[in-house]
Amino acid sequence: CMSSDLTLYTNKMCPFAQKCWIALEEKQVDFELVEIGLYGAGGKPGWFLKMNPAGQVPVLKHGDKVVVESDDIIKYIDESFGESKALQQHKEKQVEEWLSFLRKEVLPVGKAVICGYGDVSKLQSTFSKVEDLISGPFIAGNAFSLADVAAAPFFYRMFTESSKLGLDPEKHPKLHQWMEAVKARPSFSKTVVRSWWWWW
Repeated sequence: CMSSDLTLYTNKMCPFAQKCWIALEEKQVDFELVEIGLYGAGGKPGWFLKMNPAGQVPVLKHGDKVVVESDDIIKYIDESFGESKALQQHKEKQVEEWLSFLRKEVLPVGKAVICGYGDVSKLQSTFSKVEDLISGPFIAGNAFSLADVAAAPFFYRMFTESSKLGLDPEKHPKLHQWMEAVKARPSFSKTVVRSWWWWW
């Protein structure tokens, strides 16, 4: 499905926006990428705040429809373009559980450690849970899914601090193999930028 009335409002340094970009690349959708400056004297443009009063990226606009939360956006992309739900592989429940685990545990625990106030052993425990959850080579099994789309930007950032965070290939071999498999996908490599933000 080619849709030129599809726009992703983004900032390329934001991991939440990156996962939506990955989903669009995976589904091979024709879309426009519009970058929004999130900081600076001018502030965010009024037309953008009308679409999302919270002022956050990403925002997906498809015709007259506006979708604002990144997890909702990747599901919308998967269900609306190309083969519907191809990135869920009849594993919607597993994908939903993974998205919740990422949002409620991985991101807050990772943030706490990277910012210097968290417990590294708690993050190690989280990495062990991730290791157990990877069905291999991708999170939900043989096929790349929304679980991988959602996780990739955040783990890519954590891998840049692998020694500090204790991301040891001997302790977490599946996690390391998974990251390599993700990095090999054009949909991911196309969305990586030299400078990026964490997720706060």
